[in-house]
Amino acid sequence: MARGKIFMITGKPGSGKTTLWQRLWAEEMEKTAGYITVPYETDGIFAGYKMQDITTGESRIISRRDGERFVGVEETFEGFGAGILRRAAVSEKEILILDELGRFEKNCSVFLKAVQETVFCGKTVCLILKKEPVPYLERLKETAGGCLIDIDETGREKAWEILTEQYSHDRIAKDIRGK
Repeated sequence: MARGKIFMITGKPGSGKTTLWQRLWAEEMEKTAGYITVPYETDGIFAGYKMQDITTGESRIISRRDGERFVGVEETFEGFGAGILRRAAVSEKEILILDELGRFEKNCSVFLKAVQETVFCGKTVCLILKKEPVPYLERLKETAGGCLIDIDETGREKAWEILTEQYSHDRIAKDIRGK
């Protein structure tokens, strides 16, 4: 299978990673599959994050408070998350979003295998990466290739310019090939 275009966006929390991909693909959401990460509350207090399937809207908790820290819910990644990615990779959708990848799933081998399969499925893939020292994220950056943008280094507007230029180039090449 032909290799698809891979976009990786990283930056500190609140840097605009999610906003950037949403801005780029806003008009093409019907062509998009994968997942987004959304915060949830319990009794009006931030309690952690959920993974939400872009196609179905279904969501599951992926992190929860354990005392003063947050921990990942491995069962969600291994079942629900891996399922989202496998369905997205074989779907008719052209653009796959994985928003976001970080430390909570670092020990979830089934999910991480699904991430690898998704990245190399031949479609346009956008990976939102937490900016933290996680070995599997570093390996992913090395093996995936593609366009890596660190919003903290480039700034939001320069990141936007790079993404739109890269994505426009990819769309033109697909049109020429007749895809």
